Amino acid sequence: MCGGIGGALALMANGFSAAAKTRNWHAANKRKAKEKQRAIREKYRSQFSKNEFAELQSLPFTFFDESSKEAEINCPECQKAFKVVSLKGLELDYCGRCRSFWFDAGELAALSGEDEDVPSSHLKSRVSKYECPCCQKSMEEYVYKTPHNLLVDQCDSGCGVYLESGEMERVLRVNT
Repeated sequence: MCGGIGGALALMANGFSAAAKTRNWHAANKRKAKEKQRAIREKYRSQFSKNEFAELQSLPFTFFDESSKEAEINCPECQKAFKVVSLKGLELDYCGRCRSFWFDAGELAALSGEDEDVPSSHLKSRVSKYECPCCQKSMEEYVYKTPHNLLVDQCDSGCGVYLESGEMERVLRVNT
């Protein structure tokens, strides 16, 4: 009988050890998730990178002030309401959290000096991970302008174009 009790004790010890490993694994994953959330918050804390800020400063630009109103549409990335900003006489929708822009149909063409919002929209596209903030249909990802590898999200219903963080700077660079 002693062998049986020893075996049972060994199994119990292994079970306790496995439970401890599982608890440690869950605790480590919680820490990693919190660190990831903290990193995301830090990423969105600053409104613009130095390069983006320099590019945007060179434009006649009225940015957030006390009178900035909320747009009627939400950011497709974070679902927060866009703020309306004025840029070169255009009223654009800007998300301060994601640092992204929504251009209604024709606005990106007017800003960039191109004939179309997305000059390469005749090329093959793929389904975007975002839905249009106006019509809630899935958007398409297009190469903004060949030979650049900048992908932008455009609504095929003609509502407009969504530029994620950093893409505004790249659009401005491509067109200069």
